[in-house]
Amino acid sequence: MTAIRLKLKSVEDCCPDYQTRAAIAEVNEMALQIDNSISHIARELRPAQLRNLSFAIAIEDYLKRWANRAGIPAKLDADGLRDVRFKATTENHLFRIVQESLNNTLKHARAKRVEIQFQKREDENVMIIMDDGRGFDVTEKMQNTNGLGLLGMRERAQVIGGSCEIESTVGEGTTIYVHFPENGDIPHADGA
Repeated sequence: MTAIRLKLKSVEDCCPDYQTRAAIAEVNEMALQIDNSISHIARELRPAQLRNLSFAIAIEDYLKRWANRAGIPAKLDADGLRDVRFKATTENHLFRIVQESLNNTLKHARAKRVEIQFQKREDENVMIIMDDGRGFDVTEKMQNTNGLGLLGMRERAQVIGGSCEIESTVGEGTTIYVHFPENGDIPHADGA
């Protein structure tokens, strides 16, 4: 996108016609907006925080920024997992599940609050994402092609050797449970 913007600028500078220059400048502005959007999306896919901070602290940072943008109070309860790191693949997929869930909350739930919890259980970890929004019929949504985000969350959990359960009741909010292995690894087929 940067190369396109530079080329547009050089064409604009060479063009003697005012209307054509104005049209090129307008397209260049559009390219700048796309460039900025792509940069934002790339940062959100694998934020730098995941390279330097624990997963819980990176999620907490993302959650605070999301809450400020959305105007919805949100909190993180990380229990005993505040300083734990997982495999990069595991962290990436969990982060994307959080993003999808919060995106759905913002677009559909009309929630007044959101909470994310990390719990360490005997042989697994659990990430729980809750909102107090409108809720929905899970079976109906999963059969509808518009439920691809929900299917994507389940697929991401499976990729890291876990599972994703979605509970929702109309008028009572939504809770998403993501169970994943203690070490974040995909279990071997032979149990090793």
